[in-house]
Amino acid sequence: MGCAVELLREGGDQGLTMRRVAARVPMSLSNLQHYFKTRDALLIGLVDHYLLQTAEVARRRLEGMPPGRERFVALISASLEDPELAPICRVFKDIWALAERSPNIKQHLDGYYQSYALALSDELRSIAPRSSPQRVREAVSLVLPMVEGYAVTKDALPLDAAAMTRLLCEQVFALLGREG
Repeated sequence: MGCAVELLREGGDQGLTMRRVAARVPMSLSNLQHYFKTRDALLIGLVDHYLLQTAEVARRRLEGMPPGRERFVALISASLEDPELAPICRVFKDIWALAERSPNIKQHLDGYYQSYALALSDELRSIAPRSSPQRVREAVSLVLPMVEGYAVTKDALPLDAAAMTRLLCEQVFALLGREG
C-alpha cells in the first residue's frame, strides 16, 4: 500500500496506475493484478488500509477508557489532532475525489461512513442515554462531516485542532442535553 500512497500523493488520481504501482514495488503487473484485479480494487484496498490505521490510532488513544464524555473528547481529539493521522488524511482527500468518479469506491466509502455513524451513535448514547434518537442522529450528523472534512479545511481555519476539539464537543454535549 505504501507505493500506491506515494503515487497518489505525487501525482493524484492520474498518477496512480496499476503499471506504476507494479513498477514501484517492484513486481510484475500480473502479480499485482493477482492481488488487486482492478485499479478500483487497489483503491479500495488503500481505503481499507487507511481505515485500519485510523482505527488503530483511535484504539490506542481510547484504550482502558470507560464510555463517557472523556472518552468522546479523546476520540474527537484523536481524529482532529493526532499527528500520526495527518499524512493518512492527506491521501484520503484524493480518495474522496476518486469516489466521485467511481461508483465502487463511493459505495465502499458510504458503507464505511454508515458504520462510522453507527459507532458514533453508540458512543453518544453511552454519554446521554436519555437523549432522543433524533438528537443522537443530529449529533452524529454534526460530528461526522466535521471530523472527516477537517483534514481538508484545517489550514484555512482560524482555530487550531485543540480549540476545534473543545468547540465540537461543547456543541455535541449541548445538543444531546436539549429536550427533543
